[in-house]
Amino acid sequence: MQTEGKFKRQVFVRNVMRLKVIVMWFYDIGIFLQDCFEWESTLKSLIAVILFIILCYYFEPYMVPIALLLIFLKGYVVS
Repeated sequence: MQTEGKFKRQVFVRNVMRLKVIVMWFYDIGIFLQDCFEWESTLKSLIAVILFIILCYYFEPYMVPIALLLIFLKGYVVS
């Protein structure tokens, strides 16, 4: 049985700060999406709607499993 390593405060603080950066990134995305949905900035919301329409036009949900299958097949064929 292994003994537990000593608690390192510096490693803990670094990991907490990394987690804080990730959480703040998601928070900023949430604020951006909320602004787009509430039409706070007409230009930003209009650009977001146009990009969404273009994305939906060229990308269909059935493409996700096919893309994953192609990635796995490529790995299988290469190895």
